[in-house]
Amino acid sequence: MHYLEEIKSVARVVLIIAHGSRIRSIMLAASDMQMTNGDYVYFAFEPFQNPQVVGNMTWRSGNLDGRDEDARMAFRSLFKISPPVRYEENPEYRNFTQAIKQLTNEKYGYPLSDQEEVSPSAMAYYFATSIYGQVVSEMAKSGSGGDPHDGAAVSRLMWNRTYTILGQEIFINVSGDRESDWVLSQPDVNGNFKPIMEYSARQRILQPSRDPLDNSIRQIVWPNKRSSPPLNEPLCGYRGTKCVSGDGGGRNTVGGVVADVLQGTASWQQGSPIQNALNSTVDLIQQFFSVFNQYRRILHI
Repeated sequence: MHYLEEIKSVARVVLIIAHGSRIRSIMLAASDMQMTNGDYVYFAFEPFQNPQVVGNMTWRSGNLDGRDEDARMAFRSLFKISPPVRYEENPEYRNFTQAIKQLTNEKYGYPLSDQEEVSPSAMAYYFATSIYGQVVSEMAKSGSGGDPHDGAAVSRLMWNRTYTILGQEIFINVSGDRESDWVLSQPDVNGNFKPIMEYSARQRILQPSRDPLDNSIRQIVWPNKRSSPPLNEPLCGYRGTKCVSGDGGGRNTVGGVVADVLQGTASWQQGSPIQNALNSTVDLIQQFFSVFNQYRRILHI
């Protein structure tokens, strides 16, 4: 794949937005080009779980091409960004979506399995209608004389608030845009994606995930001999032109700082340059997740 050759000369962090069924072939191609040895990091976006719509992001193919093991190893360099699934554990939400699945099958002949999610677009319409109804009801009860037909006025009353609907928190920011929570996942030793970081849009907090079995903090596993994140740029530059004779020293990288933040192992003194760097790094990561909120709004999901 020619674009992987281009990436070699300009980047070490790769963002993939593609159908889930394409991720495996992309990662295998990267593996064939020696780009999954720990010197590159890949992020893929999964807006929701529905193989019929967004594909299935997995290395498994039933070994039809004899390369499942190669794919599993390549996926060690891949991180998945997706919405959290914790609200699905809420009985109210689960019962509601089950009713939708039943109606979808009976009335429109479109069956959804238990593993498939109801389209976020459909749920977004329901959330929007519920929020509108709540705000109009508040206007009527307050006796403020507000006009429910004044769309701009009603809309402003929705801003900078968090709504709980079907057990899920819906956050509308000060500009009237919905911001979503995100989860960063990485394959475990068996190749199954497990959450390692969680981003709260309302609190603007990025924090490590915990293992539900023992409540321990999950650690990022870097697939290289150093067991550390790759350099943001090779020591001699992407094209090998930045090295001078005798210059073999290391280089401080944002990647190294990010690793400390994500794994919760950094230590510093208040007000120190290290703390300032870490704070800046957290802001950058949060901005990175915000990009996906913008992308989600563009796709109306």
